[in-house]
Amino acid sequence: MSEVVDGLAADQSRRHRERLKREQEFFGKFAAADQRLFWAELGPAAERRREYRTARVVTAAGLAARPDARVLEVGCGLCDYTPHFARGWSGSLIGIDAAHGLLREALHSGRTCPENEAESARIQLTSADAAALPFGDAVFDAVLGNAVLHHLSLDLALPELSRVLKPGGIFAFAEPNLLNPQVFAVLRIPWLRQRGGASPDETAFVRWRLAALLAQHGLVDVRVEPFDFLYPLTPQPWIDLVERVGRRLEKTPVLCEIAGSVLAVARKPGP
Repeated sequence: MSEVVDGLAADQSRRHRERLKREQEFFGKFAAADQRLFWAELGPAAERRREYRTARVVTAAGLAARPDARVLEVGCGLCDYTPHFARGWSGSLIGIDAAHGLLREALHSGRTCPENEAESARIQLTSADAAALPFGDAVFDAVLGNAVLHHLSLDLALPELSRVLKPGGIFAFAEPNLLNPQVFAVLRIPWLRQRGGASPDETAFVRWRLAALLAQHGLVDVRVEPFDFLYPLTPQPWIDLVERVGRRLEKTPVLCEIAGSVLAVARKPGP
C-alpha cells in the first residue's frame, strides 16, 4: 500500500512540475514583450474593477481590524493589484509569483506602490511556488490573491497555503466564475481560449465545488459567493450605471450565479 501511495504522490508531483513549467513559459512571454497579462486589465473599467475586487478581498480578510497583520499575496504577477491590497492597514505584505519574468518587470517598473515610497517599503516580492512555499509554519495572518487559484495545482497548493497561515488566519481570493457565460465560453471553446489569452492549464470555479475543496483541505467557515458584474470593456460613461445595476444583481437569487467572479473566504481552525 505504501508503494502505491508513494507512486501516486510522485505522479502528482511530476504533473505539478510540468504544469508549473508551462505556466512559467506562458507568462514569461508576456514579460518579455512588456505586455499586460489579460485583456480585462486594459479597458476603461479595469481600474474600477481592481479597486472593487481588492476591497472585497481585504474586507473579507479583516485587515482593517488587524493593522499590523503579516499578509501573503499569492500570484502577484506584475503587481497590478498589490498596491490595492496594501491599502487601509499598516502591516507587511509579501507578494510571491512563480513567473520570474513578471516579478523582474514589476520590480523594474516600480509597480508595487509607485506613488508612495513609505507604502512601498511595506511590500516585498519574491519568487516562489505556491505548492512549495519558502516560509515557516503559521507565519501569516492572511493569505490572499486575485485570479490565481485557478492557475494552481490546488491539491498541493492548498495544504501549503494553510500551513503558513496562523491558527485563525484568513484565506481570501477573488477568482473567475465558470458559470459566467463569457468565462465559460473562453475556457471551453478552443478558438476563444486562444484569443482570450488563457494560459494552458488555467480553469475557473463553480462556487459550491470550490467551497467543498476548501473544506476538504481543513479550512472552516468557508463561503464562496458570486460577485462583480462590471464588464471589463464597459465604456467610461456607463461604468457608474453598470456598477449600480451590478450591485443589485449580486443580491438577486439565481441571477447572481452568473457574475464574473467568485469571492472565496475561509479560516484556518484556531482561536
